[in-house]
Amino acid sequence: MVIRGCWPKRRSCTWGSWEVSPGLRSPESSSLSTGDFVPRIHFGLASSIEYRTLFVSWFAMRPLLETYGLSRPAQVLDVLLPASLAFGSVILAMAAEGLGLMRLKETYVSAAVGTGLALLYAGVVRLAAPHASTADSTLHVTLVIFWVNGIGFALAALTALAPRYRRLARFYEHHGRNIVIADMQITMVALAFLWLAVIGII
Repeated sequence: MVIRGCWPKRRSCTWGSWEVSPGLRSPESSSLSTGDFVPRIHFGLASSIEYRTLFVSWFAMRPLLETYGLSRPAQVLDVLLPASLAFGSVILAMAAEGLGLMRLKETYVSAAVGTGLALLYAGVVRLAAPHASTADSTLHVTLVIFWVNGIGFALAALTALAPRYRRLARFYEHHGRNIVIADMQITMVALAFLWLAVIGII
């Protein structure tokens, strides 16, 4: 069960069967779907941060393989990376839906819209401005993800103060779901752009 207000008073608290620190390590417990809403926001934002960071490191493998002349494994990654991206998106969506932060259809819409926008942009670049693509596009998209992670970290970290400050708790109760939906949408778009940048389309 969720212990309301345990973060400011203790260095850790127990949610479900997990021991949790005040950082971004959060439990995935079925009790959270009916428990305090703010810890669920914390978990949703923290999950997105971990998801984005994981895929940035995975996408970095492809140029590393090319640097060492391993073109065949790099070609295999061209297939495995988007497949794992889609699979990971499903897992993230299931977690958000299970915690009551998003409806399942909203997660599918986020994934479809994010992928569609990225592919539309890539098509426009290829047809209308083929010289607009740059070798630094991967770095640019990674920097965007870095800043998104920074904002997400700040929003997730502030949830620890919600039990102490009622206004902050009300903010997350009123706007938390919209924040998670926006975070999910940005995640889908950014990672789709990162994949297109890594394979050299944009």
